[in-house]
Amino acid sequence: TGPYPFTQNKPQNRYEMTVTASYLPASPHLGMKHQFNIGTVDDWEYAGTRVLVEKPSGDYLLQFQNGAPNKIVVYNYPFPTSINNVFSEAGFLTDTISVKRLVFNLGVRGERFHAFYPTQSSPAGQFSSIFPAQTFQGKDILTWTDIVPRAGVAWDVRGNGKTVVKGSFGLFGDTMGDTFAATFNPNAQQSMTYTWKGPC
Repeated sequence: TGPYPFTQNKPQNRYEMTVTASYLPASPHLGMKHQFNIGTVDDWEYAGTRVLVEKPSGDYLLQFQNGAPNKIVVYNYPFPTSINNVFSEAGFLTDTISVKRLVFNLGVRGERFHAFYPTQSSPAGQFSSIFPAQTFQGKDILTWTDIVPRAGVAWDVRGNGKTVVKGSFGLFGDTMGDTFAATFNPNAQQSMTYTWKGPC
């Protein structure tokens, strides 16, 4: 019956580190209170795709037309984990300013996203003459940086903390995701289709 259409196994790992420091000046300046925060958020993401040797559906698919086999599709199964990475680093600085019943929050954040795949190898499978053992050299795919601001304000209308009006504005960067490099990674599922002229 040939390979099941979704035999892929997708191991993924994500590691995150967050470091934040705060500083409160000892005395208010001109009636204003400040609280400064500085920090970093770092992510290391690993996404893989693999087809394991013990899959019961096999390494080929026989296609039929009008009840008779006419094509065979062969796959490079098994192949070990195809590794794709995205590493991201971000640094931020914020200042929370309190003036009587108003609180302002101002901040800026710089971000860097790096998508790539490392050097990796794939062994020969059942159809080794078509899909021999190979080593694929690692490659940088994309490095993207941005700087985004944010601002917010809160107004305690009566000064008793019961009614507060808030507003904020911000721009946000978004990672391309841990599978972005997979589009360009040659260590991936492959197939070849041939005309079938053998017995059923």
